[in-house]
Amino acid sequence: MRNRLPFIILTSSIFLMNTISLSASIDSLELNKDIAQTTVHSTATGLGEVLKNIKDEKDRIHLIRSFVDSIRFYPDKSGYFYVYDYDCVNIAHATQKELVGKNLHDYRDCKGKFVIRELAEAARKGGGFVEYYWAKPGLKGEHKKIGYVEPIANTEYFIGTGVYLTEMTLGETLVRQLWADLKDRRIEAVQENIADGFQSVHQYGASNREQEIELLKGLNLSEYTLTNFQITQNGPVIIATYFISVEETIKGKRLSKNPAPRLSVFLKTEDGWQWIAHANLKPLEQREK
Repeated sequence: MRNRLPFIILTSSIFLMNTISLSASIDSLELNKDIAQTTVHSTATGLGEVLKNIKDEKDRIHLIRSFVDSIRFYPDKSGYFYVYDYDCVNIAHATQKELVGKNLHDYRDCKGKFVIRELAEAARKGGGFVEYYWAKPGLKGEHKKIGYVEPIANTEYFIGTGVYLTEMTLGETLVRQLWADLKDRRIEAVQENIADGFQSVHQYGASNREQEIELLKGLNLSEYTLTNFQITQNGPVIIATYFISVEETIKGKRLSKNPAPRLSVFLKTEDGWQWIAHANLKPLEQREK
């Protein structure tokens, strides 16, 4: 009974996390990462307080396994806990019981990453995120995931959870690379991928390839957010529509950071994917006036 109250308090904190995650949008990776970090931290702290009063190692392991076994979070129930020691032996796993007791030091994911080694290293440093591929409950194969781990105080174990990531389509990847190059002023890289027959339309008119390159040379971007992707691929052509929120300066003029719709079209050629068309529409606040 002496350990029952802290255990109940800890379980209640997880229930609160479940409620928060269910009411929030799972489209926001940063939000889900915050939930993962907060949940792991509160659980690691709570378990550490409970376990410091339990000296027998078998009793400690039994409590950990009983605790993580039934906890699920996120709307699709893909959130769960796992516990390892620093030798990469699995102590508890909520969804893959076949892993319990196994040493996964040499386990590699489908991309060749030593997953548990990197998780253990992040935990040794006090906690951190690791991106990897792992089986997702209810689905076949391994899926991209970002895990968060922290050490459990008063033990030689660490606990973690993770967020399964939506795999980006090729169209989204092309758009994100384009904007990353623009922000980092890699204009030559962008220029190499602009097709000879490129056309764009902006609020002030249309541009050809040469005019667009000159425009991009005068573009200065702050931090930005890309959302609401819609991707269509028809053979060698990809059409991507999306919104961007950014404070950008074009030719010395500071523009609105309200979400603005964009359209980008790419064509697959012998030299790779080429940017062939672009539409830059007004931010929402301007369109509504």
